[in-house]
Amino acid sequence: MNTSDQLEGQFLPARFVIVSWTDFLEKGRTFRYTIVAVALSIFISLIISNVNKIKAPYIGYRSFLEPTFWLRLRFMFEARVMVEDGYRKFRDSMFVVRRMDTDMLIISNKYIEELRTIPHSKLGAIDALQKNMGKFTTTEIALDGDLHIRVLQAKLTPNLGKISDIIQDEADFGIETEVPKSEEWTEINIEGILQRLIARITARVFVGLPVCRDEEWLTASIDYTLNVFMTAFILRRFPTILHPLLARVLPTWYRLHRNLRVAKKIIYPMIQDHLEKGAAGESGKEQPTLLNWMVDIASGNERVPAKLVSRQMILTIASINTTTMGLAHAIYDLCAHPEYLAPIREEIAEVLAQDQGIKKETLPKLRKMDSLLRESQRFGPPSIISFQRVAKVPITLSDGTFLPRGTHLACAASSLQHDPTIVPNPEVFDPFRWERKRLSAESEINKHRFVMTDKNNLNWGHGRDACPGRFFASTEMKMILVRLLMGWEFKFKEGEGRPRNFMLDDNIFLDSSARVLIRKRKAGEQSV
Repeated sequence: MNTSDQLEGQFLPARFVIVSWTDFLEKGRTFRYTIVAVALSIFISLIISNVNKIKAPYIGYRSFLEPTFWLRLRFMFEARVMVEDGYRKFRDSMFVVRRMDTDMLIISNKYIEELRTIPHSKLGAIDALQKNMGKFTTTEIALDGDLHIRVLQAKLTPNLGKISDIIQDEADFGIETEVPKSEEWTEINIEGILQRLIARITARVFVGLPVCRDEEWLTASIDYTLNVFMTAFILRRFPTILHPLLARVLPTWYRLHRNLRVAKKIIYPMIQDHLEKGAAGESGKEQPTLLNWMVDIASGNERVPAKLVSRQMILTIASINTTTMGLAHAIYDLCAHPEYLAPIREEIAEVLAQDQGIKKETLPKLRKMDSLLRESQRFGPPSIISFQRVAKVPITLSDGTFLPRGTHLACAASSLQHDPTIVPNPEVFDPFRWERKRLSAESEINKHRFVMTDKNNLNWGHGRDACPGRFFASTEMKMILVRLLMGWEFKFKEGEGRPRNFMLDDNIFLDSSARVLIRKRKAGEQSV
């Protein structure tokens, strides 16, 4: 599977919403359920709209006559405008935006360092994630312990150096399988190709050979991500009291459960095999995989096979989706600014010559590439907000700010990264700005790396709840970019520029109808 036609439209949320709702409404009597659900949504929104639990200004109303229900609907496509408007007016305090399912308190980043020290028993990051996903997406296992986080922190990240050859091998296989080899310009859906590359590498590390090359597994893992998101997105339009009914008439709900059944069919025997080898003292002979590590460190109910499978699938959501988008953003940005290709290729060639190929110590030396990825993420983050938390108890901060129990808070991460007092000339795409910062401040050489976080850079989150898989994602992205940039040329079609991004609530998505032109670099141009 390596043609653009096969990959067309594989991940376009806006298009998928239309398709899903068309399927939904064609189910006859479910049309009546929809009318009732919309009416109840409006009614409940009107009831709760005047309940002000948070003492902060509400942002987004066009006039005092605008119904709150309409404001909540507009947030779906105008979230960026609303959040940026609130940030300009209240950057040092806080304000409230009204999403369809909740009022969200957007806080100043001056509170970040204090908030990140508050224990999970009082302020929950997983609770916010689950609130976004809802109870009918099979992701609620995340609330039942942190095994999936522990395995990333304690096993995957510390072992990245040891498994770098495995990652590289699967990247090589995936590129050989998925990327066109013609020396003539060929039109492709780069997002679809990258999605499959990331799915292959993720599967190689998570479940190993031969499953990582099983089309049934690859399809299930890719589709599960899409179906979970779309189920959550659609249900968010309606009151939670209706979710048990509505979920069961959504095509995406049935599809994600089908994806989960496929995963169970494949993973159950692998878990049993690993347990038997462990009992026989043969586990050390197996290939290292995230699944095996997860089984090894699980305890009590965490070892229930169904729960292990669910956690595996949860990890695929972030592993495939956000990593794919990050890579696609970087390639689009290079196509839009081709003058930066030569210096990046020169750095790659120099480092590869020094190390005689890609080794575990090679990637940290690619500072220009690291800076490119961070700058690209600044313009194309997965969400315009980050550091989402839910107050599980009433909280009073050191300056007297009171957060009622149930407050859903977040920080305007994208606005921070476009604030000229934080990032000079923020409107300019400057892929080497972070490399220059690293070179100019030796004492802070690691502060400006792609994977680092602080109160001004929250795209990965911050503190102990920062994305635990970001080091793995960075490794994947750099290995793929090395091969693609040294082996292929990329450009937009004549007269076309960088594809625009789409907003759905606070999430940012690529335009998957976009195409780029690609050709194999000719003899004498290739370095790998």
